[in-house]
Amino acid sequence: EFCTVSSSLQPAQRMQLSRDLAGRGVFDIISDVLRSQEKVLVSAGTDILHYLTQDPNLLRSYIANHEESSREGISLLGLLIEGIATDFGGEMLCQFLEILKVLLDGCTADTVTQCRDFIELFYEKCFDKLINIIESSRVEEYSAKLEILYNICELLCFCARHHPYKIKITFFGSNSMEKILTLTRRRERSLVVAAVRIMRTIIGAGRNV
Repeated sequence: EFCTVSSSLQPAQRMQLSRDLAGRGVFDIISDVLRSQEKVLVSAGTDILHYLTQDPNLLRSYIANHEESSREGISLLGLLIEGIATDFGGEMLCQFLEILKVLLDGCTADTVTQCRDFIELFYEKCFDKLINIIESSRVEEYSAKLEILYNICELLCFCARHHPYKIKITFFGSNSMEKILTLTRRRERSLVVAAVRIMRTIIGAGRNV
């Protein structure tokens, strides 16, 4: 409610509020909330986190600084990846997706170092996890829900458009393409189209690098 009310503030005031909350440990609190088994708490945590991405570099810096020291071995970045791969339902899945997109985009001259470091961390720690979720869809018993797979495809397309060089060396140096192509054998047309879109975007990105 506090974040909702503060949306009426001027942009500079909202940015300052985000910094003040970050300085008071709000990301530690949200990390604990996202570990909850209660969907309503996780939903509240994603709402607050989405608000705080008004200054994405705050969250990037927190994640980079806490990646190795997170409790229970699950960092906030890991919790975001778990979120996009968990059957929370449409609105929450979209919020996890949007938060990740904001973190993976928006580099400016003032934040290029932090942004680049976060992107490196994402590809090192999370990229294979997303690809493996897609690969597991070959076996219907272990397949993620349609909406989860579609959102992962959307995120991979986003990465291909915004990080063409990184995508090129990541995909062409592994068997990720083969795993994504498993989606073309699915009955759901939307997943087949999503898989083809990923491949076209990656190939186009490789040509333009």
